Amino acid sequence: MAARRTLGLTLFLLLALGVGCGKKSNAPANVSGTVTTDGTTVTGGSLMFHSDSGVYTASIQSDGTYTAVDLPTGNMVVTVDTEALNPKRKQPTYVGQGGQGDMAAKYGAGGKGGQTKGDFSGKSPQMNYIPEGVQPVEAGGYVKISRIYSDKATSPLKLTVTPGDQKFNLELTDKK
Repeated sequence: MAARRTLGLTLFLLLALGVGCGKKSNAPANVSGTVTTDGTTVTGGSLMFHSDSGVYTASIQSDGTYTAVDLPTGNMVVTVDTEALNPKRKQPTYVGQGGQGDMAAKYGAGGKGGQTKGDFSGKSPQMNYIPEGVQPVEAGGYVKISRIYSDKATSPLKLTVTPGDQKFNLELTDKK
């Protein structure tokens, strides 16, 4: 009787392991490559990898290269944004109820409430801390690309990502 029970338990465990091994792998993948538009290097911006499990980002370096790590496997649509680097991009204007967009004009340089502590010069503190093992992103200049690449619904950039390291060079064209 004990031998029969042990045999049954062994068969159950083997069956459970076999079913578990039949699942589709979702091991992490690393993707790298270059981004060009009509043969010109795209020298800055960001890439978004849209998958069924979420959106993953990578920065485009000044030499046109990118690296995305720990991506899930499967089909993805890639979108590209360079407009954040556009020096002619119109910045949003935030207007308060009084019709003025500048809070300092309404309440004074120190803000409402007579605050006297702290630096209210309007300058942000310098942030120089980079965690160990992380390479700083070298910012590049603005390169205009077609708008079709910035929208998931219109981007023709589609990848099938598999486990491990792989290279995908993204070659954009100036489609209108």
